[in-house]
Amino acid sequence: MLEMMEEDYPQKRRLLTDEDRATLPDFYDTEDQGLKAQALLKFALPENTAVWYVVEFDGEDLLHGLIVDDEIELCYFSLQELENQKNVFGEFVKRDDDYIPKSLIELIEFHKSEGKKVGYLYGYKHEGIFENLKSYAEKISTWDKGIIEVVGIGSVANESFEPKDTIELVCVYAQEPKSESDAFFLMANLMTRERHESLAEALQIPNNIDFGFEMQGKYYLPNGTIMNKPEERVTIWQKPNERDFDK
Repeated sequence: MLEMMEEDYPQKRRLLTDEDRATLPDFYDTEDQGLKAQALLKFALPENTAVWYVVEFDGEDLLHGLIVDDEIELCYFSLQELENQKNVFGEFVKRDDDYIPKSLIELIEFHKSEGKKVGYLYGYKHEGIFENLKSYAEKISTWDKGIIEVVGIGSVANESFEPKDTIELVCVYAQEPKSESDAFFLMANLMTRERHESLAEALQIPNNIDFGFEMQGKYYLPNGTIMNKPEERVTIWQKPNERDFDK
């Protein structure tokens, strides 16, 4: 006589081994790495688009990592709920034993290339993006040598931005543009060249970036807004000697 197996049989769907439990980073251990943190494990639901990547584990039930389904989201999820999840055919989530660990930013870019939209990324602030933004700002200053400083405002100033946010950069000139129309023409040239050379993509910056400029002590933004210098702003890049510029 065949013995009936209980419907809930966790041993058959155990996703984490004892070694995984011992070696996965604890919560917040990789926080300083941001999107450069490695996703060490991958789980997938057969006959479904849903994929889970694991970065951290609280030692009990909560996992932290990337979920890819209709959108790409960085968030927390329950190991127990994952082990009990089924597709329409009654198949459980399975571990991908062929998966090779990759960084979060690599996975995000890969799934974006598949047409997935980027949803909420928890804790998107991290040093890596700012280092890339510095390289970005330094590069555009070689295209327009009058720029002596590039300032970040809005959510980028307090490092709270997400990939869906537009990064607003304000260009400061050694010699101010003669008029608003001249300045907007300079910004349009920068944006056109940036799009043509895919600079943001090359530096793995997933955000859209807009250029504004400073004139007469105010910031002029692409949407037509004119504002006083906000208290929350951050210098992304500055010319080492701002008096050394090509006229």
